[in-house]
Amino acid sequence: KDQLTLLKDGVSFLNAVPVIQKAPYAELAAQAQFWKPLLAGFIQGAPSLSKTAAELDFSCMPPKPFAEASPICRATLVILAALQASSPEQGGDKSRPAAKPTDCLSLVEVIEEASEADAEALVLLLAQALLAWLAELSGQPKSQRQVKTAQLRTTLLKICAATSAMKANAPPEAIGLLAFAAHHPLLRSSRWPVQRHWRWLCNKGPLAAAFK
Repeated sequence: KDQLTLLKDGVSFLNAVPVIQKAPYAELAAQAQFWKPLLAGFIQGAPSLSKTAAELDFSCMPPKPFAEASPICRATLVILAALQASSPEQGGDKSRPAAKPTDCLSLVEVIEEASEADAEALVLLLAQALLAWLAELSGQPKSQRQVKTAQLRTTLLKICAATSAMKANAPPEAIGLLAFAAHHPLLRSSRWPVQRHWRWLCNKGPLAAAFK
């Protein structure tokens, strides 16, 4: 099977959550390089994010369970979270600043390169998938969760930064979903209580531009 067939045929090594979470950095970085043009809408034959976003039903929260979220966006979140827990091998040049593991999948760059319709669909689907993931994780014992609070919070920040990078105004549904996610108890810590984190996001953080 080629990569696009694997994306369309349901669960595969490209989008299976447990497989991505256990992958070493080299594999995550390689998948991220494929994911960037895929998310930006540059790969012909890929599933339409705009069509998927149009089918969302906002009469319940989250609109879909995590298992039913867009496989591409579901995998995107897990890749971003997994990259934060991984470490690239150090090269011989110690004078150059080390790149952050998540730099290989920049959602801001994806949004800047995507069409307006694809960008709007992407932030909406990512926000929906994150909220669904939080809902799923909250029903699991802490010992069974394969992702930490800091990873989830940073993944939220990446989506917020991408939302603020949109050329047009962000869809209000996406802002609403991100607000729900930001207030989820799983993102809370002693340093970042829910209300403090939300105020920072809106006033000085990556959502500030969206509220201007």
